Amino acid sequence: GLSRFFAEILIAGEVGVAKPDPEIFLLMSRKLNVPPEECLFIGDSAYYDITGADSAGMKTVLYGAKGADIQDLTRLVENHLAQEPDVQD
Repeated sequence: GLSRFFAEILIAGEVGVAKPDPEIFLLMSRKLNVPPEECLFIGDSAYYDITGADSAGMKTVLYGAKGADIQDLTRLVENHLAQEPDVQD
């Protein structure tokens, strides 16, 4: 699956907090040792993903167009990051 693309995975059932509760997003932020305002969360649900991550202080991208593929997602993230003047490499 997609797990090979991620340094960490957080499963709501294992931590007892579920989306859209901002705490699950903050847990991942702490697990990665990255402040929430430096995180970019990509989700396919405006309510569960985007509302929760935004409430935690993260940048967000809503992704879920039917027929979209990984190249579309890559372009979407690159475009989003290019628009963020405070993002550092």
